[in-house]
Amino acid sequence: MRRTILAPLQTVTPQSSPDEHSPVSALSLFSDETWDFSTEMDDTTKPLCRRAIRWKFKLTQERDSLTPEYAPMLLALKQLAYLMLFGFPRMKPISVVDRIIMLKVFIRFLADRPSPIFRFQDVLEFHIKDYIHYLKTRPGRHGAIHTSVLCHHLAALNLLYDRQDRLSDYLSFRPTGDRAPSKIAGHRYAEAQENRTQPIPDRELKTLIEAVVNYLQHRAPIIFNCMEEFNRFAEASTLNSSDRQLRSRICERDFFARREDLRSIVDLNNELIHLRSACFIIIAFSTGMRISEILAMKHGCLRQENTSNHGTFYWIDSKLFKTQQKDGGSSRSWMCGPLAAQAVEILEKYGRLIGAYPHTSHLFVRFNIVNDPLSKGLEDKATAQMTITSKLREFCKDHGVTTYLHAHRLRRSFARNIIRFSSTSILALKDHFKHWSLYMTDWYVGLDPELIEDLEAERLLLSIEAAEKICTEKVGGAGGRRWTQELDQRIREGRLPRNFRGKAGAEFRKKMIQGLHDSGMIVIPCGSFTYCVFEKERALCTKGERPIVNRCHPVECANSFILIEHVPFYQRKLASLEATYANLSEDAKRSPAGLLYAEEIRKIHQALEPFTNL
Repeated sequence: MRRTILAPLQTVTPQSSPDEHSPVSALSLFSDETWDFSTEMDDTTKPLCRRAIRWKFKLTQERDSLTPEYAPMLLALKQLAYLMLFGFPRMKPISVVDRIIMLKVFIRFLADRPSPIFRFQDVLEFHIKDYIHYLKTRPGRHGAIHTSVLCHHLAALNLLYDRQDRLSDYLSFRPTGDRAPSKIAGHRYAEAQENRTQPIPDRELKTLIEAVVNYLQHRAPIIFNCMEEFNRFAEASTLNSSDRQLRSRICERDFFARREDLRSIVDLNNELIHLRSACFIIIAFSTGMRISEILAMKHGCLRQENTSNHGTFYWIDSKLFKTQQKDGGSSRSWMCGPLAAQAVEILEKYGRLIGAYPHTSHLFVRFNIVNDPLSKGLEDKATAQMTITSKLREFCKDHGVTTYLHAHRLRRSFARNIIRFSSTSILALKDHFKHWSLYMTDWYVGLDPELIEDLEAERLLLSIEAAEKICTEKVGGAGGRRWTQELDQRIREGRLPRNFRGKAGAEFRKKMIQGLHDSGMIVIPCGSFTYCVFEKERALCTKGERPIVNRCHPVECANSFILIEHVPFYQRKLASLEATYANLSEDAKRSPAGLLYAEEIRKIHQALEPFTNL
């Protein structure tokens, strides 16, 4: 096979019959036996078969695709792949590879018939019907084919007719006719609901998370201690040996002879793999990230944002591959909690101990210290998705967890629990999941449109209850002061009844609050420190259409309404600030930092002024 290294492609004009020297990637030409897209596809967790197209593939026991009789089909397949890469609409290489894999199945079916078919133009309608039956019953299939998968196969077949003006061989009729592939495949929404990935049941999830947390808290220190000692021993004992297997035998014989916690290098290697799996489970369940996004994490991806009001926020920087036009993905950030942040820190320490960082920056790195004790042969590649999935199941099996685990179930579980146990809106969850559509988030959560309406109706009821409190109770904060002054003035001027804040004014308040909500106002709880009556012109946290909780300035923002339920939060914060300020020297108190402390204390006192006599 010929390999030619080329500069990255910019634009390529599609041709009816591309020249054999036409570049198809930065590494391959049209005439190459393998089209290598590893440069264009930065997701190293994908197996090699998904990052390249091999044009030589087996058809029958005696023949492969390079047999002369199949030359018209093979050329048409390459032309179609070229058109998908550079025509309109242009597809990403991973999508092209998937469609070619499906069409290879079709060609194998035609080759394996009693009377083999050597050209697409010779295919008849009854052949397509036989092929659909074959897809549903082909050997090795466990259970019925999902209608969504069958739909994708039919859509790939349609391309051989839809692009016929650019192909040297093509189907003479459209396999699905005027109907959509989904109709032919029998794809129904109800069936899709039944077949979709299910979240982990609560009892199984509790058992799994307890096992993982216990492993990280109690087993990880033992593993790290053993690994540190092992590294020192391996460096000292094997410097004169370049044979990896000899190193392994030396370490096995001398280092583990008297240890009781870990008895062999195989045990240590397995424990390291379990530790990696435990960190993956915590990150996946705590953030809802896809498996490709987690495996794309690199050393230094964790960052924290310290705020004076709300403590520390943690963010994981990684890559988003799905829904992105760029073949190499796009940089994105996911908010996480302290437990996920701890898992990332464990992975970074883990990477240092196995000697990964001189060779790779990936956190989920492939290794085997049994055959390579000093990790001299590591590659700059992340663990493959299939590998991490199998290791997750091994972790469950070894720790008595009966859950059939794969990464997507953790993502589903995150979505369900966020909706069930927090006041997070569907829109906020959509942004966190990096979904292109609210319907996709709805699909993940498992709600139908009517239930979404019920959920938003519940949010509205909570908003109405909060608005009732704002109208009847003492209110602090910048927005609360303005609101109280405006109400008092309206009552004095007779525009509101004297009993507006009492029981007798309940009906009047109800109509007024309903009118405000009809105009678009909604009261949003911001943590345990304020209610936000959001108006973007007044907001200090954002210039967008919604508040950002971690950027809230409750004692300054005109949208902030502090009630008696929020006072304990500010009392604790005020005590901490006053204690710090009191310990400053006189010069420090006059410094910019000291003046900031004094100003923050003054603002909190001002915000809590309505509650000083309570």
